[in-house]
Amino acid sequence: MARLLGLALCLAALGMAILPASSRLVVQARIASLLGRHERALVWAREALSKNPQDASAQYLNGLLLLARGRDADEKAAGLEHLRKAVRAEPRSARYHLTLGMELSGLGLATEAVRAASESVNLHPGEYRLWMLLADVLTAQDRRSEAIDAYRKAVELEPQDPVLLNNLAFTLLELDRELPLALELAKKSVDLQPGYVFNQDTLAWALHKNGRSNEALEIMLQIRESVATPTAEIEFHNAVICQNMDLLDAPRAVFERIAARPDATAVPGLKRQIEAVLAKLPVQAECAGQASSTAAPAGAEGR
Repeated sequence: MARLLGLALCLAALGMAILPASSRLVVQARIASLLGRHERALVWAREALSKNPQDASAQYLNGLLLLARGRDADEKAAGLEHLRKAVRAEPRSARYHLTLGMELSGLGLATEAVRAASESVNLHPGEYRLWMLLADVLTAQDRRSEAIDAYRKAVELEPQDPVLLNNLAFTLLELDRELPLALELAKKSVDLQPGYVFNQDTLAWALHKNGRSNEALEIMLQIRESVATPTAEIEFHNAVICQNMDLLDAPRAVFERIAARPDATAVPGLKRQIEAVLAKLPVQAECAGQASSTAAPAGAEGR
């Protein structure tokens, strides 16, 4: 690996002679990172900053490397600050804005993530990924109505992204808005990205909400065949579909079991939906064995 790194740097050096010292170090650090030499990359990235603290690319790379290593909260905070400085130094870079927003969201800093994403779409209104980022962070805050507007803008700019189509469809379904459109979007998403369980789950949910539960259940069975462990969200959808078709012998026990799962709390609004279903179910003695035998036949690993 050391020989490969040396060869790569020698080749890169042929075109780096005219670059400023900080830029040369950034290139070296990027090559080292691509070759898995992350500690060496961080050394060079830091050296680049020491030569030019205003170098946006050096700030950006330092941020990425520190966040990737993420030894502790202080290191992650330092990584975020480097990304903030990169954005301030080069506000016209859509990539810097996108990375900062994604990292903020991933670390649970939702308010700042929304603010950063909102600023980014004002600067780069033609970048669909930034509109998608804004919609995603709004969704994470359970601000779904606002998220729909951002998703729509993103779809106008890029109508062929299956993840984007899926997210808009799913958000419409969660608010019971424009259900035929949600079904159309979900179908297109599955056509563009076949075999992906979360798109399939959205399509099943859309079919159910459009009064086609039999077709929805068929898709849930397909999901079950591809993966074994359902997320709480997929299991909830499947349980609702099964209940609608009178296939649950002990519905309260099924929904209580889903509500008790840790990942039910992690999904914005899901716990509230489960509780709403439970509120409509009669309280009665139910056999736990029956509940387990009628669990939702669908599975997946994380949305």
